[in-house]
Amino acid sequence: MGAEARQVDIEARQWLERAAEHYHACLLHSPEAQDILRKLGIYSPEIITAFRIGCSDGTLTKKLAAQGRQALKRIGLLSKSGSEVVNGCLILPLLDPQSKQVINLYAYHFERSQHLFLPGGRRGIFNPQAAQNTDEVIITGSVIDAALLWSIGTRYVIPAYADLGLTNEIIEHLVEHRIRRVVLLTGEGTANCVLTQQMQARLAESSIELRIVELPAKDASTFVINGGTSDDVRRLITEPTNTLTSEQKPAPQVKMAADGSFTFNLQDHEYRIRGLSPKGLDRLKVNVRLTVGNNFHLDTLDLYHARARFSFAQTAAKLCGIAEKQVSADLLSLIERLESMRLEMRSKGAEEIVGQMTPQERDDALTFLHSPDLCERIVEEFRRCGFVGARSTVLTAYLAAVSRKLSEPLAVLIVARSGAGKSVLQDALCAFVPPEETVRVTRQTGQALF
Repeated sequence: MGAEARQVDIEARQWLERAAEHYHACLLHSPEAQDILRKLGIYSPEIITAFRIGCSDGTLTKKLAAQGRQALKRIGLLSKSGSEVVNGCLILPLLDPQSKQVINLYAYHFERSQHLFLPGGRRGIFNPQAAQNTDEVIITGSVIDAALLWSIGTRYVIPAYADLGLTNEIIEHLVEHRIRRVVLLTGEGTANCVLTQQMQARLAESSIELRIVELPAKDASTFVINGGTSDDVRRLITEPTNTLTSEQKPAPQVKMAADGSFTFNLQDHEYRIRGLSPKGLDRLKVNVRLTVGNNFHLDTLDLYHARARFSFAQTAAKLCGIAEKQVSADLLSLIERLESMRLEMRSKGAEEIVGQMTPQERDDALTFLHSPDLCERIVEEFRRCGFVGARSTVLTAYLAAVSRKLSEPLAVLIVARSGAGKSVLQDALCAFVPPEETVRVTRQTGQALF
């Protein structure tokens, strides 16, 4: 591209950015356009500002200088006669994934239910940030489908283009962010269409696994309008019967132990689950132990988090000598069973009895509590866990852990030189806390806490 052509491209982008801002302002000041959004199934005010959604009412040209009109004619937003080609449409900006600048517009015509783009290639991505901090994203067939799913809380969603599928730009974006799996949501009866098969082949070339899930509706928009929720989407995605890329497996055999843990046998793999709680249906945090022969791997994770599942599968595959994909498929199979079991626990009022002590356990605990040498016994228990440290350090850390039961718990910051045993202390400390009350993170942002 020559210097003159680059200058034209930069100038057109600047005017396109201004046009997107104008359309956004039009929507914010138009109750009629906001009513149409609600009729489309978009009720979340957050999505309007998050993606600068707008609408065209035909007033753009009144806000433009002659230079701007010429620039927008070159990129096709204005016709040769100077009228807006997207007049009467809902407008969603498409961004360059690197600069986050507007490089294209998606327009949805209210009355004709028509999808429109600017002339030329399908440049730009809607919701490019969905590929950050995850290894699995959801792909929909259109931008409006992705917008509706985002509005109900399904945030890791990126749209393909119904007529072209996944562009090179989208695939490169997924590869750059190390996306390992894509879940394609298709309309009922369309899972085996030629375009879907082409998308599967292209993703395979980039070492990205594709799972295809058929919605019980014509498309994702209809699914949301008919009352589909984010939980419904999660259930559909985690059902093994909805994937075309893995063989359907028999339901795992389940056994319940006296301590309240569950054991699932999947072929020659044994999964022990502890800490299943009927509380907090927005997460599925449990302690998982996988045993294969004489090898095992143990960790506490939220099964709803794709990255946590990937990390568990990756480590378990190395330690237990089985395929990583096998472990990932097993975890997805377990999710469905655990969700059913948790709902059953809620229906039976198990929320009040989860983790209840036996009479013998209660007597032992009270005997320990009233020991005259309680502090020394606590220090000795830490030594048994493999931590040998200063008595005051051990007791202070343990006191902070126990204070989680108070209305105003204590906080502890462990500071020491490298190699002094900070991680060993933390591991030993977490061993004394029930897994359902433990959250372990290596890094956490202020936004995550919010």
